[in-house]
Amino acid sequence: MINFIDPKISVIADDVVNGRGSYHKLKSMSIRMVTARLLGTLFAQLLFIWGKVYIV
Repeated sequence: MINFIDPKISVIADDVVNGRGSYHKLKSMSIRMVTARLLGTLFAQLLFIWGKVYIV
């Protein structure tokens, strides 16, 4: 996700600074990225718990 999404957000942030982009688009993409990372972390924790139970 970092390799695909972060460069796009960087370009959009540059466009916002230069007056060519929308601040609301940048804000919504940032919120979606943070939410996706949070949900991915929670999902990984569930996989770790399942893995622990499987190993034991």
